[in-house]
Amino acid sequence: MALRLFQRERRSLFGEILDWMLTPLLLLWPISLALTWLVAQNIAGKPFDRALEYNVQALAKLVVVKNNQVQFNLTGPPRNLACR
Repeated sequence: MALRLFQRERRSLFGEILDWMLTPLLLLWPISLALTWLVAQNIAGKPFDRALEYNVQALAKLVVVKNNQVQFNLTGPPRNLACR
């Protein structure tokens, strides 16, 4: 009777295969989801980063320091937009 306590009840082959397949799947699925999200964020963010870098470089060309004061030199129509 003591031996029966330590014996597992027999399961079907389908149940055993399901255990062997489901356990790794449940462990790998969250890792796969996280990696996919990180890669997608990186791919989606690159065009916005490039556009932002271009805008910063364009604005940096308009900034001048004279007599320890920062001046933002706008010309023509952009100057009218900034004053409103």
